[in-house]
Formats: sequence, structure tokens, C-alpha cells
Amino acid sequence: MKKNKINVLTHLPRKIKIVMIFVCVICLMTLGFLVINKLNAKQVITTNAEGYVRTITLSKSSLDETVSATGNIESQDTSSVSTNLEYAVKEIYVQVGDTVEEGDIICKLDTSEIEKKIEKAKETQSTSKETLQTNYDNAVNAKETAWTSFSTQRDLVSSLNSIYQNALSAFQVAESSVNTQQSLFNSADSTLQSMGLQLNSAESSCLASGHLSDCSDDTSTTEYTTYQSAKQNYDNAKNNYDTAKQNLENAKTNSNYQNLYTAMTTAKNNLDSANAQLTKYQETFSSADAKVSETYKSLNNSSTSSSELEDLYEQLEDCTLTAKSSGKVTSLNATVGSKVNGSVATIQNTNSLKIVVSVDEYDIQKIKEGLTARITSDAVDEELTGIVSQISPVATAGSQGTSSGFQVEIDVTSSNSSLLIGMSAKV
Repeated sequence: MKKNKINVLTHLPRKIKIVMIFVCVICLMTLGFLVINKLNAKQVITTNAEGYVRTITLSKSSLDETVSATGNIESQDTSSVSTNLEYAVKEIYVQVGDTVEEGDIICKLDTSEIEKKIEKAKETQSTSKETLQTNYDNAVNAKETAWTSFSTQRDLVSSLNSIYQNALSAFQVAESSVNTQQSLFNSADSTLQSMGLQLNSAESSCLASGHLSDCSDDTSTTEYTTYQSAKQNYDNAKNNYDTAKQNLENAKTNSNYQNLYTAMTTAKNNLDSANAQLTKYQETFSSADAKVSETYKSLNNSSTSSSELEDLYEQLEDCTLTAKSSGKVTSLNATVGSKVNGSVATIQNTNSLKIVVSVDEYDIQKIKEGLTARITSDAVDEELTGIVSQISPVATAGSQGTSSGFQVEIDVTSSNSSLLIGMSAKV
């Protein structure tokens, strides 16, 4: 009988099968809806081994995929007030919890020691500057003296050169008038020397022939005739020489040649001596000018810069410690009379908060910058909102080479939250 019924169902038309399946699905959905409504109207009761009852109210909810993590509340804007000066604190202007603005004074260090160093450095610099100023003034005076000597000597050289040129011109005029007579005298002198040699030769011939030196003991000889001719030529040359000499002396006398020559040579010597002295004065001036440049550079450097004094003034300025940003003083590591070195105060903006959490490596791919976050804390009743602002690209190393997760920062976007820096929160 059952086999027949199965055969009948198997051979039903395809459309009837689809309708029957659709009706069954509708029935199942209706039954499920009724069951859910009934469960919503009641409480599911569970009893543990000790006999107490825990009730859970069922409600509709979304199927959002979430990642949970826990971290601490921090400030998005934190700055540190620090110093590397080891001086005692003189005054403190704030307390923990005070709100400050950027540039407000946090504390001042004792500057008495620095001020003493500054005064000593200023005295040393002043003494050095006075010495350099004196050296510069002396160099300027030496340069002015050298310039005066050089200028005076230069004028003297110019004057002596004019005297020499005038003397040279006058001498050249006289020399021109004497040159003709000098040439005639030189020619007469040359002829006289030649005739003298011929006369000496004739005398030697007479003596060689056994006659007197002038062959006057035998006037019929050839040697006598030669001697007489040489003697006559010599006498004529001597007369011409004497005449030329007298004419030269007359020309020199008439033109004042000797005096002009003496004046010219004296002027030349004076000019040469003055030029030599001018060269020395010029070298002295050049050396003095270089000394002025050197002392001026030293004086100018001492006036414009002093690394030691500049460092001391910077330290003096750094003794006043100020806030680098606006916010609330959350820590203060300074007491009056004690030396400080390093961090003095921490300033955090309590109105701009963030939470730093560690997300497991299996969940980090689900996190993106800009995702919305829900923030809760056992210390506050409200649920706050935030937004993922930064994801570390590198995992923090755990023990035995394992990963302890990726650091994620979430900015708190809810305004007027009750969260405080340092609280723990769940994201």
C-alpha cells in the first residue's frame, strides 16, 4: 500500500511538486514565526547545580562582525617640559591639575651662577675689546703717518724729477753745441797719435842707421828726408790738436757745459735717492694698511660674536621653562631648592583623548582607519564613540618570537565624555 503511495507521488506532475514544496516552506516559516513570538513573550529558565535561576530576555539584534580589545585612555596631544641644566629650582608657577596655555611659565631655575659667569665673560670680552681697539687705533695712526711720509716723498720725487728734466734739457742744448768741437778734437787727437807713431818710427830708423835720432848729421840720407817729413806732419797735427782743443774748451765755456753737466748729474742723483726712499715709504704704508685690516677684523669679530657669552645667554634664557603646548599639567617633577635634570612636567590635552589597544594578528585585517568604534569603561556609565586613526604596520614582538599584536589608536569622538587619562576602556 505504501509502495503505491510513493509511486503516486513520484509520478505527480512537476508543477504540482513545486506547489507542494512552496506550501511546505510557507508552513515551516509560519511555524517558526509563531515559536519566536512565543519565546519573546516568555523567559527561558535555566537552573544550575546549586539551584539558582538566571533569566535572559531575548531581543532582536544585528549580526555585525566586531573585534574587541582593551586599552588605556591617553591624550592625543602630550608635551614634555624638560631641561638639561643642573640648576636648583627657584620658583614653580603651576601645580598638577592646572590648565596652562602654550608659552606659560612652568618654573624658573636659579640663574645666579649663570649671571656671575656672564659678568665675568663680559669683563673678559671688554678687556679684550679694549686691547683690540687700542691695536686698531695704533695701526690706523701708523698707516696715516706712513701715508703722510709716502705722500710727502712722492711730491718730493715729482719736484726732483722736474728739476732733473730741466737740467737734462739745458745740458742737452749745451752738449749739442759742444758735440761738433768735440768731434773735431777727437779727430785731431787721433791724427796726432798717428803722426806721433810715424815720427817715432823715423827716429828709430835714423838710430838704426848709425845717425843721430833726427839724422841731422847726414842730411843727404833717405832716413833724414823721411824723418823731416814725419816731423813736419807731426808738428802740423800738433797744431791742429791744440787748435781743436782750444775750440772745444771755448765751446764748453761759452755754453756753460761743465756747470750744466754737474747740475744734471746732481739732479739725477737726487732723484734716484728720492725714488729709493719713496719705495721704502710705500712698503711701510702697505704693511701699515695690512695691519689695519688685520686689527679691524679682530675687533669686528670680538664685537659681533662671542661663543662663550652666547652660550651663557642661551642657558640664561633656558632657565625659564615654559609649556610647549596648551593643556593640563598631569605630572610635575620639581620642588623649590632641588636640582632638576630631564623631564620637569608633562602637559596633556584632556579634551582630546585616544585609546591605544593591541589587536591580535588574526583580527588586524578586519581593522581599517576610519572605522567607527564603541567605547565602554567600568569607570563611566555612558557608551562613547570613536574612530580608528592609526594602525601600526609592524607587530609588537611577544615572548619566544611570537606576535603580541598590532598597536591600534582610536580617537575619542564623543564630546563631554567622562573619561579621564589613565582609565582602562574596552573598544
